[in-house]
Amino acid sequence: MEYLFVTWEDLEDLVARLAVKIWQSGYRPELIVGVSRGGLVPTRLLSDFLNVRDVIVLGVSFYEAMGKTSKRPRITHPLSRDIRSKRVLLIDDVSDTGGSLQLAKRHVLSFSPGDLLVCTLHRKPWSKFHPDIYVEETDRWIIYPWEKAEAAGEILAALPGDQRRELASVGFSERDLDLLEGLGLFESGPNHLGGYDEDGEG
Repeated sequence: MEYLFVTWEDLEDLVARLAVKIWQSGYRPELIVGVSRGGLVPTRLLSDFLNVRDVIVLGVSFYEAMGKTSKRPRITHPLSRDIRSKRVLLIDDVSDTGGSLQLAKRHVLSFSPGDLLVCTLHRKPWSKFHPDIYVEETDRWIIYPWEKAEAAGEILAALPGDQRRELASVGFSERDLDLLEGLGLFESGPNHLGGYDEDGEG
C-alpha cells in the first residue's frame, strides 16, 4: 500500500485552496455540516476561512480499519437542527468509496435545505461519489495529521520487526516517530491510549 502523508501545513493549504474554490463558485453557505470524524478539522478551518460561524456535526461511520470498510455506512450522530431553506456546505476529508458521502448527502437533503454543496479535500479515482468541489485526486492511502497514532498502530499490526524502522520505511517522519514514542505506542501497540473502537475511519 502506498501512503500520502498530509502535514498540518499541507492541510492548511488544502483547506485554503478549497475555500477559494468555494468562493469562486459563487456559493455563499449559511452553515457548514462537518462529517465526523474526518471532516471535523477541515470544517473548523473552513469556518474561519469563509467566516461561517454556524457549524453542525454529522456522524457517519464506514471504516473498520485501514482500507477495510464495513458492509454499509451508518449515521451515528444525526442532524438535530432545523436547516430548512438554508444554504448548506457539507464537508468531509476524502471521498473514497463514496458510500458515506452518499449517505451523508441523503441525510442532509432529508432536512430540506435551500441548497447543498458537498466538498472534500481529496477524491479517490474509484469513488462512486463525485463531490461538487474537491481539491486533489489520489489513489494512495491518505494519512491526515489528526490520525497518526491510529494509522501507525494499524500499520504496525501488519508489519513485524523494529517498529520505528517499519514506520519510517512507509514515510513517518522522525518528528512523528518521536511523538508516537512519547505516547507509548511502541510499548503497547494499537491500544496504547484506550484502543480504537469500531467506528474508526481512515
